[in-house]
Amino acid sequence: MEAIANLDRSIFLALNGDGGAALDAVMQIFTWLGDAIVLAPLVLALLFFVNRAKFAPRFALVAIATASASVVTMVAKHAINRARPLAALGAATVHVVGKPVFERALPSGHATVAATVWLSLALIFPRWRIPLIAVALISGYSRIYVGAHYPADVLAGFAVGTAFVVATHYFLKRSGLNTRMENLRWLQKR
Repeated sequence: MEAIANLDRSIFLALNGDGGAALDAVMQIFTWLGDAIVLAPLVLALLFFVNRAKFAPRFALVAIATASASVVTMVAKHAINRARPLAALGAATVHVVGKPVFERALPSGHATVAATVWLSLALIFPRWRIPLIAVALISGYSRIYVGAHYPADVLAGFAVGTAFVVATHYFLKRSGLNTRMENLRWLQKR
């Protein structure tokens, strides 16, 4: 187990670094693209205005997957209570962009949200799958860059988020709720 922790720490130190003010700003933006508070209104508006008739099933996929995965992530964070890189390695070693954080690192909540939202959107808009998945991956990497998480924290967040997207997508399709939600009259364009 110590070998894995050492590898995680080594990879973190290789990926966390001062790339200059411009890269810091870009990575801060990608960190925000993994924040549920930032993404909720954007995704809500996108799904509503792109195709109102399919809003309900699409929103259900994103909302159920994100909410469920976030609850599991928060419970796991409190149960595991892994120290963040800044707490374990110190301010002299860790390049921090944004608010310094010290506790409850595993799994990464931002990576969980990035995976659920951006992968759900990749299922909804398959033509945009590659750029949407790229946003999720860069958002996850940004958590390492800004000094908030080890790589294992991000991978765990991606695993939780991806599992909930797949499970929610499967559940909605198998239950027939997608079709029933598409027939809601109040969402139809007049």
